[in-house]
Amino acid sequence: MHQLNDLDVAATLALLLPVAHLLLGASLAAGTAVLLVSLAIAALAAISPDGSRSIAVERRRRAWRSLLVALRRPDLPGRPQPRAPGFSPAGA
Repeated sequence: MHQLNDLDVAATLALLLPVAHLLLGASLAAGTAVLLVSLAIAALAAISPDGSRSIAVERRRRAWRSLLVALRRPDLPGRPQPRAPGFSPAGA
């Protein structure tokens, strides 16, 4: 499955500007243009000039990835361990 990168998002937002102008009229299109431009700037700011992702984006992705791994692993401290069927802990 194809995932959109930040340049695809910025290009899509830029292409939506004339559509917004036609559909919403000039007054609302001005506000929409400001919103679309700010979103495009934010998308482009995430990419460094050489085409690689910025350090902040990589840190954010790494933080989410480590959080997701921790949520998926039941063997981490503080998580209840799965028990075999018919097993009861001592004293129960």
